[in-house]
Amino acid sequence: MTNKYERIIKTALQNYSDHALRPGRPDGFFTNFRHSFCETKDITILKNAVENKTENIAKNLIEKRLANFPQNNHSFNAYLLDQLIENFPEENWETHNQRAIIYYDSANNKTAKHPYLYRGSFEKPDVVFNNGFKSNKTSTKIEDYADPRSLSIGLSTTKLKAVARNYATQVHGGRIKDAPLTVTYGYIYQIDPVGLPEKIAIDIISTWKIRSKLKISSFFSQFINDAKRKQEVNFIGSIPAQHITGYYSAESPNIFVNNANYTPVKKDAPQLKQKYENKSTNNA
Repeated sequence: MTNKYERIIKTALQNYSDHALRPGRPDGFFTNFRHSFCETKDITILKNAVENKTENIAKNLIEKRLANFPQNNHSFNAYLLDQLIENFPEENWETHNQRAIIYYDSANNKTAKHPYLYRGSFEKPDVVFNNGFKSNKTSTKIEDYADPRSLSIGLSTTKLKAVARNYATQVHGGRIKDAPLTVTYGYIYQIDPVGLPEKIAIDIISTWKIRSKLKISSFFSQFINDAKRKQEVNFIGSIPAQHITGYYSAESPNIFVNNANYTPVKKDAPQLKQKYENKSTNNA
């Protein structure tokens, strides 16, 4: 009697053999050198080991493989994980993904600890309230949006207003003795993400927490500490003006100015959600 994982392995192997496109994961220089894109001995061993086993045994065998074999962008493991995550979301296969991408969950954000997101910026309110935010730098690689070192790729926001204020404050002068210090203040924009597509923003701290559990090193510890401080959520594409509730002045952060174009969205509003899905990129 076959189990459900046999079908998954078969589909993953077909995608691997076809060198199927993985959105947001383009080929790299070493892709064709690193992968044979055919059924190798270790894949055959997995197929035979899983065949006609109970689902619990088959699942354990797959988990062992994922823990002991590389997960490069176009490895068999990557295609296998794609199928497992897509077909069995309730089984949390994402936690086995060394390149996991955890998207910000805006569906329940009104009951979350941080109901809004914030972006510190020097862009003028009349421009932002009419045009929203648009990224000046984009990438075809989803990893670039998840990597805290990829400066200026995407639209960086934070769950903490105080962090956003740091990015809306510039200090000038003071390097030469007796030189006066001057401070330039920008704006702290408040963003309501409810109604935006589910995969439009990456939760950086959640992403790196999962990755650090799979690969413990000082490299990941550095990212985790930085991500905890920033509480960053990086947007792919744009942030529409209708989702910007207003702004605080970085100079007087207790005074809030409303955005007349802000349009509160009821959860799961299909028409508005589809409208912005059509505008978003396909990186996710």
